[in-house]
Amino acid sequence: MSSPVGQPILFCDVITADILTSFAKVIGDAWVSACLILGGKLASSQLEGAGSGLGEWVVPFMVS
Repeated sequence: MSSPVGQPILFCDVITADILTSFAKVIGDAWVSACLILGGKLASSQLEGAGSGLGEWVVPFMVS
């Protein structure tokens, strides 16, 4: 459904769009961090000795 051009835009719609635009990077970084933590696969884990211990948690937290 597309809205007609002449239909007024509500103030709450503008505020909601502004909030979502402002938080786009934060939400994206949180999503990537959650995928890294829950998936258990990091790019740095391909290196020798980097895939165990604290390194699995430090990278996602630094990203977010």
